[in-house]
Amino acid sequence: FRAVGILCFLRCFEVKVSIQDIIFCLVITAFISLIPISIAALGVREGTLTLLLMAFNVPEGSALTATFALRACSIIVALCGGWLYLSKKNSFNFV
Repeated sequence: FRAVGILCFLRCFEVKVSIQDIIFCLVITAFISLIPISIAALGVREGTLTLLLMAFNVPEGSALTATFALRACSIIVALCGGWLYLSKKNSFNFV
């Protein structure tokens, strides 16, 4: 999901980068995100991914915007799931 999302965001900025390069960047970013520097790797993931994308000749502004857009999409999906859970909390029988 993330690789395709970043690819779509970068294509919106007319940046040509291969899916293999994006997957490589995401794998390295995932490992660096495991280091307990901040809560939920906020900032660490965006900074690392931006730097790695810039290594593949992606302009800084496009790389940063794509990583923030990906984070925003993740937050929006999580908020929708939380709202759905809370709105139907009485219909779930977890206990």
